[in-house]
Amino acid sequence: MARTVPRRPSALSPTDSHRPSALFRDWSAYSSLSLPIKNIRTYYKTKAPICQEGNREFLKNLLQCIRICDIMERDQAHQTKQSDVRLLCMRMQMITKTTRKIKNKPTVESAASYVLDGVPINYTLQYKSVKNFNLRVRDGRSFTLSVPHRTPQRLIQRFLDDHVDFLRKALHSQNEHQRPWHRSLYEQALSDGTELCLLDQRVLLHVVSDNVKNKKPALKVTRASEDTEIWQITVGNCKSEQERDQIIQKLVISEEIRRLEQAVTACIPDIAQKVMLAAENLGISEEMSADYPYMKFVTKPTAIRFRDMRSRWGSCTVQKGHICINSRLIFAPANCLRYVLGHELCHFIYPNHSASFYRLLNAAIPDAMEARNILQGK
Repeated sequence: MARTVPRRPSALSPTDSHRPSALFRDWSAYSSLSLPIKNIRTYYKTKAPICQEGNREFLKNLLQCIRICDIMERDQAHQTKQSDVRLLCMRMQMITKTTRKIKNKPTVESAASYVLDGVPINYTLQYKSVKNFNLRVRDGRSFTLSVPHRTPQRLIQRFLDDHVDFLRKALHSQNEHQRPWHRSLYEQALSDGTELCLLDQRVLLHVVSDNVKNKKPALKVTRASEDTEIWQITVGNCKSEQERDQIIQKLVISEEIRRLEQAVTACIPDIAQKVMLAAENLGISEEMSADYPYMKFVTKPTAIRFRDMRSRWGSCTVQKGHICINSRLIFAPANCLRYVLGHELCHFIYPNHSASFYRLLNAAIPDAMEARNILQGK
C-alpha cells in the first residue's frame, strides 16, 4: 500500500505554530532546526551576511524552501506531494551543513583602522561565529569589533558610522578614568629614565648598553632611598632597537611579577588571620566545617597563580582552593592588593556575592570599598 502524506490542516493551535514536524512525519532535517514555515524568511534574514557575500548554494537552497512553503501557505487545500516534502528536507539538510561549516569556523583576527573626528584609531576586527555585531571598548585608545564570518567591509563601515556617538563617549570616558593598573604589563613604554610605581614603591629605570657581543642581559636592583629603587638594566649588542626594547621589557616584567609574588606571600597570612577573626566575630568557627566546607583554604590556599586579565582583578576556585591574581595589580596601591586577596579569601567561606559575604569582607578589610573605588578609577 502506497504511503500518502496527510493533508495540511486549515488551522493549527498556537503551540504548533505551523511547525512542519507537526504536519508531516518525515521532517528530520527541517524539525532539527525548529523553524516554523512562516519564519523561513526570518531565518533568511539572520543569515543575510552569508548570502550577501555570494554563497549561491546556500541562497539557492533557501529560496527553493521558501517557494515550496509559499505554495503550502497559499493553498490550504493543497495536497502536498511526497516529492515536494523530500525536496524540502533535502534542501534544509544542505542549509544545515552550510550553516554548520560557518559556525565551526575559527576566529580570524586582524588589525583595522577607523577615522573618528579626523583622527585614525586602530582597532581589532574579529570574524567570529556570531550572529550580531559586538563592539567593546577596552581602553581609551582602541576598541574591538566582532562580526560574523564573511561580513562585507561596507556593513562594518556602516555599523561604525551608526555608532560613532557611542564610540566617542566611551573612548572619552575610558581616557578620563584610565589608571596605570588598567593597562597590561606588556603595554608599558620602557626606556632609560622611565619611572614606575609598583605597590607604592618608586622605581627608576637606568639602561646601560654594552657593546660586547652575546652579552647576557641583566637587571641589578639598588636602593636610592627608603621609597625609591633604581633598576639598572645591562643590554648587550643588539641587531635592532626592537630587539633591545623586547629584552628590556622581558627583564622588567619578570622582576615585576617576582615583586608581586613576594608581596602576596608576605601579606596573605595576615589577611587570612583577619578573615578568620572576622568570621569568628560573625559566629562562624572552624568547627562548622559541614556548613562551610571550603573554609580550610582561607589559611592554606593550595595554589596562587598570576595572570594578566582584562575584566577581573582576581578569581578563585573554591572547590580546589586555587586563587588567581591579576598581574596588573603590581601598578596599583598596596591596599588594593590586600583588598583583592581578602575578597578571594572570603569566597572560601561564602562562595557568592551575598550580603553575608560583603559583611564578612568589610569586617576583615575595613577599607575595602575605598580600594574597590580606586581600582575602578572612581
